[in-house]
Amino acid sequence: NLSTTTTATTRAMSSQFPHIVERVMHPGSLMEEIEAESSSVSRPFYRFMNGRRAGITSDPDVGRPREKTRKEEKQQDKTEGKEGKEKKEEKDKEEEKGKVPEGFVTVRDVIDRQEDYTLVHPDLHIDARYVLNVKEDDIKYHQAWPINKENEEKKRKAEEEAKNDGKVDKKGDKKEEKSEGSDGEQKTYKDSKEKDSREGKEDKRSKGKDEKKEGEKPEKKEEKPDEKDKGKEAKRSPPKKGKTKKKEVKSNATKTEYEIRFDERGEGRSHSSRPVPTKKEVEEAEKRLHDLEVSQRKKLEQKKKEIEKQKEGEKDNSKDKSKEDKGEEMKEDEKPEKESQEQGGEDEKKDKRDDKEDKGDEKEEGESKENEPTLVSKLSPKDKVFLAMLHDEAELRLSLQNNPGYGKKSPLAEFKNFPDAILEEDQFTADNWIPRSDKLIRSTGNFPLNAEPSLKDLYEGVTNKDLGGMVTPNDLHYVRNHGQVPKLNWETHKLLVFSSEDNKNPLPSSNTRFMKEPKEFSMDQISKEFKWINIPVLIACDGVRRKELNMIKRSKGFNFGAGAASCAYWKGALLRDILLSCGVPKETPEEIDEGKCRWYVHFEGAEDLSEGKYATCFSYEYCMDPTSDIILAYEMNDVPLFPDHGYPIRLIAPGMVGGRQIKWLKKIWISDKDSDNYYHIYDNRVLPSFVTEKDGPFAEVMFKHPDTLCMEQNLNSVILKPHPDEEIDLSRATDPTETYRIAGFAYDGGGNMVQKVEVSLDGGKSWMYARRKAPPFPLRHGRKFWSWFLWYVDVQMSEMVNAKEIVVRAWNVYKNTQPEHPTWNLTGMMNNCWYRVKPEIKTVEVKEDMKGRDVLPNKKVVMAFHHPVNPADQDGGWMKLSVENKIAEEKQKAGTPQKSFTKEEIEKHNSDGDCWIVVNGTVYDATSVLKWHPGGAGAIMAHAGKVHLSTTTQFNSIHDDYAQAKLKECAIGVITDAAKEMMDREKEREDRKRKRANKENSDVALHPNKWIGVKIIKKEELSHDTRKFTFQLPDGKKRLGLPVGNHLMVGFHFEDKMVFRSYTPTRPVLKEEDDGTFDLIVKVYFPSEKDPGGTLGNILDVVKIGEKVEIKGPEGDIDYLGNGVFKIAKDEKEFEKINLIGGGSGITPLYQVIHYALNTPSDNAEIRLIYSNKTESDILLREEFDELQKKFGKRFQIQHVLSEPSDDWKGEKGHADEPKLKKYLFPPGDSVGTFLCGPPGLVKSVTKDLTNWGFEEDESIFGF
Repeated sequence: NLSTTTTATTRAMSSQFPHIVERVMHPGSLMEEIEAESSSVSRPFYRFMNGRRAGITSDPDVGRPREKTRKEEKQQDKTEGKEGKEKKEEKDKEEEKGKVPEGFVTVRDVIDRQEDYTLVHPDLHIDARYVLNVKEDDIKYHQAWPINKENEEKKRKAEEEAKNDGKVDKKGDKKEEKSEGSDGEQKTYKDSKEKDSREGKEDKRSKGKDEKKEGEKPEKKEEKPDEKDKGKEAKRSPPKKGKTKKKEVKSNATKTEYEIRFDERGEGRSHSSRPVPTKKEVEEAEKRLHDLEVSQRKKLEQKKKEIEKQKEGEKDNSKDKSKEDKGEEMKEDEKPEKESQEQGGEDEKKDKRDDKEDKGDEKEEGESKENEPTLVSKLSPKDKVFLAMLHDEAELRLSLQNNPGYGKKSPLAEFKNFPDAILEEDQFTADNWIPRSDKLIRSTGNFPLNAEPSLKDLYEGVTNKDLGGMVTPNDLHYVRNHGQVPKLNWETHKLLVFSSEDNKNPLPSSNTRFMKEPKEFSMDQISKEFKWINIPVLIACDGVRRKELNMIKRSKGFNFGAGAASCAYWKGALLRDILLSCGVPKETPEEIDEGKCRWYVHFEGAEDLSEGKYATCFSYEYCMDPTSDIILAYEMNDVPLFPDHGYPIRLIAPGMVGGRQIKWLKKIWISDKDSDNYYHIYDNRVLPSFVTEKDGPFAEVMFKHPDTLCMEQNLNSVILKPHPDEEIDLSRATDPTETYRIAGFAYDGGGNMVQKVEVSLDGGKSWMYARRKAPPFPLRHGRKFWSWFLWYVDVQMSEMVNAKEIVVRAWNVYKNTQPEHPTWNLTGMMNNCWYRVKPEIKTVEVKEDMKGRDVLPNKKVVMAFHHPVNPADQDGGWMKLSVENKIAEEKQKAGTPQKSFTKEEIEKHNSDGDCWIVVNGTVYDATSVLKWHPGGAGAIMAHAGKVHLSTTTQFNSIHDDYAQAKLKECAIGVITDAAKEMMDREKEREDRKRKRANKENSDVALHPNKWIGVKIIKKEELSHDTRKFTFQLPDGKKRLGLPVGNHLMVGFHFEDKMVFRSYTPTRPVLKEEDDGTFDLIVKVYFPSEKDPGGTLGNILDVVKIGEKVEIKGPEGDIDYLGNGVFKIAKDEKEFEKINLIGGGSGITPLYQVIHYALNTPSDNAEIRLIYSNKTESDILLREEFDELQKKFGKRFQIQHVLSEPSDDWKGEKGHADEPKLKKYLFPPGDSVGTFLCGPPGLVKSVTKDLTNWGFEEDESIFGF
């Protein structure tokens, strides 16, 4: 394992309170840098695309030395003779052989050792991807490769040179030294000389950096000690523990959340408005708490003694005797049990006969009523329809079929619309290998995934008759993840079932108190050796509809909307059968029946989280009850589980809240202790509203109070249609025959059925009865109902447009209904108040018809419908932020340091040892937060060094005011105006890309925001280090969809992120070449004694045929449209003569332009190409270029230039310098354009020479 940080360490650090923040104070970007950034915003030549500056080829994956300057190479040529060159060539050949130092690991080694089960059993892995169980940085930078040492030395020398030139390296700032009681603003310097240098640099900063807002206190400056006290100051040491004389005063940086809030409330105030207690009351409370503490301590000591006594004092003969006695008792019980079963069978037959007679009586009674014309004739037509509907629903309710479990299929058994793409949001996360639907709305940013479908998509999914309807399609099922999704395989995953007395360690197999035979099960055993059931089960997150509560006051949870509830068919073995196979008692043990103790069945998942594993437990009796239907599920809607839903096996506990449905199930054990797991205690509770923080004494009691635990699901209902922001043309109300269907879903927990759903159009003054429908075979055991009901009511359109407020409420079997108003709680869970939709009449401008086609702009009056909130960070909804939330926002903005940082500077701080993030335009040093962040470091690292708007929206949607306060402590400055402008422009660009992608033809494979899996179907060796790979596009995709001159990204999966590089295919270029495949020519940088080699090139070289890699695109701002016309960003430029300059692998986009232009009959452009390489073996596409020059010699000419040629090379030698440019290219002119693509050194030097010659950047010089 190359990783340097263990999960246990992270977990231990995250549990420490308070959460300490440390900042590395930074002086801000120089004024020159800020001005340079501002001037480059509008220049596409300097734009970075996925970390690559325009015109510059991707880094060859390794930290190879920088290219020598021409001056350095000339000097080397003078000092090196022919003998030196020969030695160098021999050395290069040795390196290319791949001799790696012993003990070093390369990506080739990892692939060689790690089996890819997705190729072995693809039917068990739904479009899953091969993931290397290592981080790229571990291979490249966390091993002592000589190249890393060389680069560090060069960096050190460069820093020294810059320092000598009077340039202070911004990363050399000292970390703050924090003293007790300080706020972290104090800074230290080595000596006054260094301080003076720093202050001199500060003078160059932008004007507003040291200016303070009106009314803001100035920053504290370090006070210089008097000369006579300098010696004392140096010798002073921290006070020893227990020797402190003064009372320590804590700052907010070292206080717990409870302490901060207690200070805000004041000492005389408590959580509720109770009168101030008397002295006697305080004394009695203190005595009570003291007695409780002593009592608990005694109980723990007594329990410990009993366990020790039980282990040491019990004898074998007493155990045998108890077994014999128990066996005799069981035999005695067999007879009455059998007689009871026979009697029960006769009673059941009698009940069925009685039921038949009752149904017959009901039918006759119903027929007689229908024949009474006097009653029916008095009803209005509307009432007649309603009465008929009631009859139909009654018959449907009576005809609900019992589900035997075995042999049943989901209505979605033929559903094949599975996600097949890796979304762009996941590429930099540990979930980079999971295909997901882009219809899911994310509530916690990119990582971890917590998402729900829009109510519109959910309605369309569950009512789609082509899919079967009534249950949630797999790709629309909500997702609740606490961290990284474990990468598990069906073939290797094991489920361990055992006994434990401490909820940690398994008991020895000789201890048979809880079970006789602990076992470890493979997935094949569970799926083949145990009888399965397949039943519909509703699962709703405890936090469904939490955003409604967050609008009142920020809770501890993120903004889940009403879509975090789903119903699917779950198939798997019964937990009861698994436990019985391990020798668990079939009947409830006497010690439980007699109240001597309680047994619990515990469940634990495989994921590693900030607070340990995710686990929970249920009572033993509940788990062994045959009517509980607890399933160890391995299929969802008749296909293997998706990774996000617990692949390969998960717990399904019908009727329970989502937080109890353990995914990626790894362990099951029985003990006589309740769960002490962090997530069991702190993750699924509804606390009284007077508890407003998570770490005070009141919270400590209530989080462990048994009555705050969320177990059974509660009664709830939601309106799906009209969907949020749906608009109805008011002109439709004039048709008296037109109706509108209001629809939604409703559910209850504990196996209870929703017996009635009512809808109001006047805000709850009067109610209409809604019709209910359930999935096929929803009943279990004759009375258990684990599914949801889909409900609807049809109303006239005129009633709809006159509605004041649409409200829904449900009733359960106990004749209880939902509360009218919400009740806020700290965790924001179990919100189930009436669901209200408010209409609004407004005038809108119409630019598109119903099919999305452009029409002449016109206006119409519509009724729009607003739900309480829209999920996640989406705007909209009739609920508005409370005054309390607005005040918290203003507090967050106040007091931010005003040092400015450029985008380029922020992007440097993107590692776990130096992590900056940008929220609301403020720059934060979040490095110290990584070690204790409750959501894990990955959630922050996904935004490290990135300047984009999504960080702001995602942070605000997840965190409460305490998190906002901790974030404020990390503030170090703000972004520049130019950076803000770039953020806005980048968002606009992404929106354009998404809109363009949605309009693309279905036969095009590439997507600008999705990674599409393509298979390697052919490899061809062109030279010792150059390969041609052929890839197969996904089924149904015949066209790659890459504009001429663009490139695509090729990615592969590592355990922490996707690693990708830019490549330009050499085929297809012309339309007639589209055949569902494409070719890449790749130069492979093999591992050597100095470095690990190129990552992507080596992966492609060693993975098996049939393996999948990811592609995304198109990328690039330059498209060649033909006949000399280029589309550059938004503008089109036309050139009759085209100069192309390429280096190394940068030739491929230039080849595309040449190939397209020369082989398109209508294209008359003339082209000159200079292709620069080191040696002849580095020349790519040589045969193709020779053939094109031979065929189109009048229009196309190529000149090769080699910097390290062999003795028999007849072409140009050296570099593409100014004399060679003037010799082989078209001179500057209005009809001449020059395009570049190659290594940084080439692009930089050539650009300078071209500018001197008369060309102009962004007018006649462009970079691919």
